[in-house]
Amino acid sequence: VGGLLDRIAGASRRDAPLPRHATLAIEHARASKRPTELLSIVQATRGRVATVSRLRRGALIVATLAPLVGLSLVVWLSIRQAVKSDQAGFVVAGLTSFVADSVRSVPDTALAANPTSRARMNGALRSLGLLSETVRDTTTPIDTLRRQRRLAEAYMATALRIRARDTVMTTVFGSSTRDKRRRVAILARNRVVDSVTAREARILVDSVWKGRVPGNSDTDALTMIPLTMAVFSLFFGAIAAVLVGVFVRRGPFLRGFQLEIVTADGAPASRWRLLARNILNWSALVGCVVVLMLAQVLAATALAQAMVICAVIVLVWWLVAIVMSMRSPSRGLAERMSGTFLVLE
Repeated sequence: VGGLLDRIAGASRRDAPLPRHATLAIEHARASKRPTELLSIVQATRGRVATVSRLRRGALIVATLAPLVGLSLVVWLSIRQAVKSDQAGFVVAGLTSFVADSVRSVPDTALAANPTSRARMNGALRSLGLLSETVRDTTTPIDTLRRQRRLAEAYMATALRIRARDTVMTTVFGSSTRDKRRRVAILARNRVVDSVTAREARILVDSVWKGRVPGNSDTDALTMIPLTMAVFSLFFGAIAAVLVGVFVRRGPFLRGFQLEIVTADGAPASRWRLLARNILNWSALVGCVVVLMLAQVLAATALAQAMVICAVIVLVWWLVAIVMSMRSPSRGLAERMSGTFLVLE
């Protein structure tokens, strides 16, 4: 019996270790004292699945990515609904931005020579078509811009006064501290608005602009906020996976699919080896961090190229990992690089 168990254990290492329950059964069988006890141990393993199927591995991949994709989709649908249901809030946010930007309608040569990281990032996103192109207004006379700014403030102080005073923001529009300070300042400057100015303000915003303030597009919110949430979800998932591997070894998905991570001898992988596996699984996201660091030195065009390269690297890395996982469910790319195997409990 001992020789037979040695042959079974040795043969299992050629492709992948035995399932965890089979490894434990062999250990218990070696320690058994009576044939009846050995027979009961062997019979307990009858009918149990011995290998990780492609269906199970694919389901594990889908379950891992589903919360990340689902969260981005929910955010996108929420923003889309917010634009429809809170049109007043969208207009308030647009007018607040217009008032702040109109004072800088003439190009600032110092700012153009030394753009901030945020300006470089926005320029790169515009180059990729993810943000609408904004053209700085240098043709409209300064007096006209000042008049439009005055009418925009008057519109906020009259037609949107209640919405502009709302301090409990229930949507994403104008919820930042800076926007709140700007709204308070605008309302303080326009405590009294005469009827002629209020009428001209309504004509400008409702008839001329048709509720779409220049320089503000609802498509930007529908694009950038879900995109930002998707990137945040990826980093959150990576950090959660690393922490789970360190503190509890297996997360809910591995436990739910009855999977265990082991070494070549069938023993459970150590926490440090699991840490290495999880870091390798999500290591492609390091490129995103590099892009954020390059935003401080690269021009918008070069930064856009770096973003495309980073996205391609991440997609190729995960595509190769998924293909390898489906071809060899017990040993994907991260398992091979970390010296581990994925087996059944």
